[in-house]
Amino acid sequence: MAARRTARAPRLVRLARAYVERTQLEPRGAAIIDKLTTLYTRALFDAVLAKEVERAARFGHPISLILFDVDHLSEINQEHGYGVGDKILERLAS
Repeated sequence: MAARRTARAPRLVRLARAYVERTQLEPRGAAIIDKLTTLYTRALFDAVLAKEVERAARFGHPISLILFDVDHLSEINQEHGYGVGDKILERLAS
């Protein structure tokens, strides 16, 4: 599994660089990494997802996507602070 993640990393880096180049051309320039959680932002996710869907369609390959929601995250943030909630999101994403 780690080898698979490593193999995908260069492609993700290329897509991220392409996104950075694109946002530099646009005056509004969206953020790529959330400063609090150090996770990629929704804007980058949307851009990468669009490219991957386009690629799958072009080559006739199936594509899958798994999304999940963290139940009671707002309660965790209120009770333990947003730092704890951010750490939970970081761990779930890694």
